[in-house]
Amino acid sequence: MKNMRALGIALAAIFAISAMSASAATAASWYLQGSPLTKAEKVSSETTITFEESGTGIALQCERVYREGLVNPGVTGEITSILQEHAGSKQIRCKVIREGSGRWARFCPENKDNYVEAVNLPWHTELETIGEKLRDVISGENKLPAEFHIQCEGAPVIDCFAETNTSVTNVSQGVELATDSNSPTSSCAGFGGKLHLGYHEVLKAASGKVLAVK
Repeated sequence: MKNMRALGIALAAIFAISAMSASAATAASWYLQGSPLTKAEKVSSETTITFEESGTGIALQCERVYREGLVNPGVTGEITSILQEHAGSKQIRCKVIREGSGRWARFCPENKDNYVEAVNLPWHTELETIGEKLRDVISGENKLPAEFHIQCEGAPVIDCFAETNTSVTNVSQGVELATDSNSPTSSCAGFGGKLHLGYHEVLKAASGKVLAVK
């Protein structure tokens, strides 16, 4: 009995150490210039985003999308504005890649006034381990969902949830956040479709210091 009890204690200790090691391995936080953040840091990025909505079959490409926000000590952050260029318009003009399909053919005609707008900002961000990989998760804040409104000239607004997650990679200029095959799609109202976002951005600290995740 003593041997069995000792074995049980030893196994419990091994499991506890393994759990602690796994927890330590997946822990991450925002760093600035090699040190953990001690206060919120303003951040920004500029990228091109593709929007594909499956209900209507449209696809848009929006260039020079400028994001501002902040990251906090630990794992959280905020997206406070999404504009077309720095200090630009909330209505982000977009190029049509695909006008629509099926009964919605030419839902979003080329050479028309087509745009996307982020609503219910600020959005919440949080570093999380999903499927053993570190991801940056975007969600709504203050009980309001993160949303994009897609407006094609002459057509009803497509209201889509913007909640997704991205890969997280340290690069020389900052932290690269990119959608990939593991990024979930979100639902859109009115046409029974899903929204697939495509982008990669390098998040940089406003102070000019090197932002990283460790």
